[in-house]
Amino acid sequence: MTQLSNLKIINDTDKDTIFQGIAETGASVLNATNGTYTAPDFLVVPTTLGGFQFVTDKVAGAQDALIMAINSDKSMQDIAAEKAKKGEDIGVVEDQVTRAEKVLVPLAKQFPERQIIGVFYDESTPTELYEFLKDSTPLELNSLFKFGYGTDPKAGDIEGADCFKVTLAFPMPNDQKPLCHDLTKVSPNRAHYAIHKLTEELADNGAPYMSKENKVLFPLAAGLKGHKGTITPPTANGDSKNTLNLG
Repeated sequence: MTQLSNLKIINDTDKDTIFQGIAETGASVLNATNGTYTAPDFLVVPTTLGGFQFVTDKVAGAQDALIMAINSDKSMQDIAAEKAKKGEDIGVVEDQVTRAEKVLVPLAKQFPERQIIGVFYDESTPTELYEFLKDSTPLELNSLFKFGYGTDPKAGDIEGADCFKVTLAFPMPNDQKPLCHDLTKVSPNRAHYAIHKLTEELADNGAPYMSKENKVLFPLAAGLKGHKGTITPPTANGDSKNTLNLG
């Protein structure tokens, strides 16, 4: 595993072990997201950074930890089986640690002053894990965000939303569907969260958090510049346009 002083990945899916691992970091308030992270890094890293940048700017306290829950290898096997029933082949899936580090290492570099935690769950969704952390531990579950879920009235909702004080739904900047969008159920928790378009919400630098090309538009830590887009200067009528930067 990659070693960064502010990053901890808990490889055991036992829920008591997960809590103990979180407690050992000193974290008491969590801001979370979750997913399979099977997509390439150029797709999942910008949304991870953009979502957590919005959360740290608008929702999280200064000492709050950022946590990512990731489908374990066992969970991915079950998802592959469910997809196969629908005639879909998800192809070769990276192992859980590789998928975790793909998003957690950039996150830890972007927020070196915060504790970053990665955990795994064997179920198809993290709801049981979130319910355990909420009901059976002293941890405070402050916020949860998800890209691509809860933004379509006819599609599935955000699993585990009821466990958090604040839940945020972000439309995908490039309109791509998440892997499990067709496996997630519709539930009454839709009324408990707000939808924010990060292609329109402004970061502290005055630009939107993300471009429509799935690039971030706020300052990035060294080594993460490949995920950053640019904004053209405003035109005479005050309009500006997101442009893709491949550098």
